[in-house]
Amino acid sequence: QDSIYSNLPEFWPTVYRVDVTTGGKTIVQRRRTNLMWWGADDQARIRTGVASQQGGTRSILYYRPDSDSALRQVQRVNLAEDEEHSIPFHFVANSDRAYILENQNDGQRAIVEVDMKSGANVRTIYNDHPVQGLILGPNGSKLLGAYIKNRTQTIHWFDPSLAAYQKTLDAASPAADAEILSLNDDQSKMLVRFSTPDNPGLLYYFDGKTGDLDRMAAMKKKIDATRLSRSEYVEYRARDGLKIEAILTRPRGRAAKNLPLIVFPHGGPWAHDRLGYDYIVQFLADRGYAVLQPNFRGSTGYGDAFEKAGRGQMGLAMQDDVTDAVRWA
Repeated sequence: QDSIYSNLPEFWPTVYRVDVTTGGKTIVQRRRTNLMWWGADDQARIRTGVASQQGGTRSILYYRPDSDSALRQVQRVNLAEDEEHSIPFHFVANSDRAYILENQNDGQRAIVEVDMKSGANVRTIYNDHPVQGLILGPNGSKLLGAYIKNRTQTIHWFDPSLAAYQKTLDAASPAADAEILSLNDDQSKMLVRFSTPDNPGLLYYFDGKTGDLDRMAAMKKKIDATRLSRSEYVEYRARDGLKIEAILTRPRGRAAKNLPLIVFPHGGPWAHDRLGYDYIVQFLADRGYAVLQPNFRGSTGYGDAFEKAGRGQMGLAMQDDVTDAVRWA
């Protein structure tokens, strides 16, 4: 963008290819009025664009099969009616097919392959658990895995070798969450964090070919492997009967009786807290407080109906959910 003012033509972004060693750049896609977002494939070719109309209430998705073809409209949605685009995050090579995240009938997100020209679904790739995020190979060239909402497993790997490595890492420390943080090009060497809700974790280097697992560092040196306060999922009912999930952390070494309580709701509000190490929560628990983190209505990860139940309810039903968490405690 060459301007911050939307009434000027320069407000709409132009896409450049940049040589980071020399700073030289060439135009790949010239700006178009009302088109704010561009998407590229793993070959750095601009394939999609999203434009707004009617004061931002309507949106148009454009697509082209290659960088030489003209962009054509493939989808129009009404944002005022909660319609969403099928924006691809991965393009299938030598085809008009792509992978998208799609809301299912239960409001949870699944990974679906679609035909971009016709808009028809080709197949469902994954819908076993709600998809929270994606793990892609270099430049989005491959779908490696997905972050999912599941208490016992937070990542589903599509890549067989990574799935096997994850199984090995989980077995190495069954009580901890083994999270692959970084991979080399052939995905055989990686940095892995072993953590629990009551410990920030240890960083290891893992060589998949040899099976070597070597400790490199503690994520928090002064804490190292010390266990802090334990956290757990709990559920309660809001005053209107809506079931709400929360995370409760009790201070270590103190009876769960007559404890001072801090309610610590997440921000957003389109977010959610999950069971994992939280340094602020552990700091408060170390001072003797019980800490309750309610995923009030409007939080993500629980489906469309739950998220929509928070529409227009900030300071109203959302706040009641927080109050009802205190009453439950």
